[in-house]
Amino acid sequence: MGPNHQQNSRFQMINHDCGLIMEAIRRLIDGTWQLNDEDHSCSWELFPRIRDSLIEHVRFEEEVIFPKLSLAEQTRHRADHRRLQAQLWAVERALTEMKAEYFRDLMVELQVMLHGHHDDFAPALMNDRSCDCSCNAEESILARAQNINL
Repeated sequence: MGPNHQQNSRFQMINHDCGLIMEAIRRLIDGTWQLNDEDHSCSWELFPRIRDSLIEHVRFEEEVIFPKLSLAEQTRHRADHRRLQAQLWAVERALTEMKAEYFRDLMVELQVMLHGHHDDFAPALMNDRSCDCSCNAEESILARAQNINL
């Protein structure tokens, strides 16, 4: 198995993981209306998985991919990551306070932010030709990649 095959596998893994996270966000947006009863229980079941998965995904990118990027690219992508993490915090607060409309609005913003980051970051991942992956988050990402949803 050559470096290109391993690179394609890594790209597919991280791409699939991002897809799973984005699909879970879509399910949460589509299935949440009032944040009471079943909506609230479902949201509290799914949101922590989304949050934890996205945090692991970001850690993987920062530990494995960032060292291979230019300083300018690292700075730009790290800023994206900080905005995503801030958005996660805001979403969790809206969920805790049971502000349904605000929660959905923030989730839609998170979805847009993640799509933009993924579209911007994917070329950097495709250009990564090394295969020295020792990030702790990779194990979780690989496990998620075996599933069809979070």
